[in-house]
Amino acid sequence: MDRCILTFLLSFCLWVLAWELRWKNLGEKQIAEWLNANNLLKYKILFDDVQNLEEIPVLNTLPLRKGNSLEDSVVQKIEAAQRQLVKELALQEWLFSQGLAHYFHSVAKCLGCEVLHLAVWLKTQ
Repeated sequence: MDRCILTFLLSFCLWVLAWELRWKNLGEKQIAEWLNANNLLKYKILFDDVQNLEEIPVLNTLPLRKGNSLEDSVVQKIEAAQRQLVKELALQEWLFSQGLAHYFHSVAKCLGCEVLHLAVWLKTQ
């Protein structure tokens, strides 16, 4: 009996560890893709503490402006990419809630995320 419980606990711990590693690798991959898509790879060090895409929009760029560590144009580029990401995440969440998750990539590419009301219109058609 004790051996069975120990085996179960060990396998459970290994499963949790494997899941955490997979989740971390997925988050790092998504962040790298976002940085690459927005031509921000050389500023990757600024996003080292970020675990997943959902954390990027809430990063504060004020210290970057006050510390004069980056040019204003670069900070503006980062802020614009953050705003676009918020729109994409909102669109993705809305499509998932409507059962239209399979349309995310086509809607995001064709319509962009500026026109969420068009996505609502698609749902009614």
